Amino acid sequence: MSDYLRVEYVNEDDTLAEIAAREITSSSLRKSNAILLALIAIVSYGFNILLAAVIYINESLRNINTYALLGHFACINLADLTFSLFFSLVYVANNSWIFGITWCRIHAAAQEFCLLYMLSSLMFMAIEKAVVSMYYTNEHEHARRQVFFTKKHLAVAAFGFALISALFSIPITFHMIPVQPFKNRFVCGIDSQCPIVFPCLRIIVYITALLVSLVAFISLLRAKPQASIPSQQQDYNAFIDHIRFIHEQKSHGRLVLVIFTFFIITVSPYCVLGLVYEISNSRELQSASHTHINVPQDADTLLTWLKFLFPLISPIIIICACNDIREKIRELFCCSIDSNSYNHHLSSAVVSPQTMTLVGTSNGLQLRAADLMHSPDAYSSHCPVLPLTEEFPPRYEQLDNSPEITSTRQVTTSNVERERAERSRKPKRTKRKLSNGIRVKARNSY
Repeated sequence: MSDYLRVEYVNEDDTLAEIAAREITSSSLRKSNAILLALIAIVSYGFNILLAAVIYINESLRNINTYALLGHFACINLADLTFSLFFSLVYVANNSWIFGITWCRIHAAAQEFCLLYMLSSLMFMAIEKAVVSMYYTNEHEHARRQVFFTKKHLAVAAFGFALISALFSIPITFHMIPVQPFKNRFVCGIDSQCPIVFPCLRIIVYITALLVSLVAFISLLRAKPQASIPSQQQDYNAFIDHIRFIHEQKSHGRLVLVIFTFFIITVSPYCVLGLVYEISNSRELQSASHTHINVPQDADTLLTWLKFLFPLISPIIIICACNDIREKIRELFCCSIDSNSYNHHLSSAVVSPQTMTLVGTSNGLQLRAADLMHSPDAYSSHCPVLPLTEEFPPRYEQLDNSPEITSTRQVTTSNVERERAERSRKPKRTKRKLSNGIRVKARNSY
C-alpha cells in the first residue's frame, strides 16, 4: 500500500507569512494613530482651555456677547473632546472597546449631543449677528443696542438648545436603538436595525438649522450700515462709537461665518456618512431588501480624522481673528506694559511749551496745551480749554511791510552778500588738457 501526500491549496492572503505581515502592519498603524490622536487631543485641549479661560476671566471680554458665545463654544469643544477623542484614543491604543456596551451607548449619545449643540450654537451666533446688524445699522438705534441681547437671553437660548439636543441624544441610551464600536471610526455609533424614523428626524433638524443659518448670514452680508457726520459737535463721540460698533459687528459676523463654513467642511461629511449608513441599514429597509451596506474603510477613517480637526482648528481661528483675545493672551504669558512707567516716559519727554494739540471731546474739537496732555482728563470735556481768537491771523500781504519783516529781510540780504564775497576769495580749480588727452586739475594762486 503506497502512501499518498495530500496537498491543499489556500489563498495567498491566508498564509502564515501574510497573516504575520498584516499583524505587524496593523500594529504599526495602530501606534501611529494613537500618537496622532494623542497630539491632537493635547493641542486641542490646550487651545480650547486657553480660549475659554481668557474670555471668562476678563470682564471686558465677558461682557461682549460675541466673546461670551465664543467662550461657550470652546466649552462645547472641550466636552466633545472628552467624550469623543479621549475614548477614541483608548480604543485605538487597546485595539478593542474595553468599556462595555453601557459606556458605548453613553459615548454615542454624548457625540450626538455635542454635534447638535455645536450646530445650534453656531446658528444662534449667526442669528445674533444678523439681528444686531439689521436693527442697529441706523445710528438712532445706537443708544439701545446694549439691551437687545442680555446675558439672561443668552442663558435662556443656551438652555433651550441644550434641551433640544438632549431630546435627540437620550434615546440612543435605550435598547431600542442598537449601537456598536466601529473599528475604522475609532468611536461608537448607531448600528444597523435602527428605526428609520430616528435618522429622518435628525435630518430634519440639521436641514432646519442650516437653512436658518444661511438666511442669517445672507441678511448679515446684505446689511448696509448708514452713518452720516453729525452737524452738532457734541454728537461726535456718539458718531465715532457708532462707526466702531458697526465695524466690530461686521468683523465678528465674518468670524462666525468662517467658523460655520469650517464646521460644514470638516464635520458635515461625517454626519452624512452616519445618516446614510443608518437609513440604508435601518430595520424597515433591511426587512424589505435583506441587504446590508458597508462603508469603505478608507472613507470611514478619512472622514473621522477630518472631524477630529474641528476642535483643533476652530479655537486657532478665533484667536487669530480677534485682536482683543490675542492682546489678553499676550498679557497673560508676557510682561504687560506698565502704565505708570509709560506715563512717566511721556511726562519726561521734552515738549515745547508753545505746542498745542487738537483733541476731539464730547463738546467738539478743542485745543489742549502741552502740559495738560499728560493729565488723566486730557480727553474729557472737563479739561480747561484754551481760548481761541475769533479773528483769523493776518495774511502775508499785511505782514509784508511790517518793521519786523523789513529788518529780517535786511539781515538776510547782508548775510547772502557776505557768503558770496567769501566764495569769490576761494581758490578756483581749472582743468588743463595734456597732449595725451588726460585732464588734470590746477590751482590758481591769488
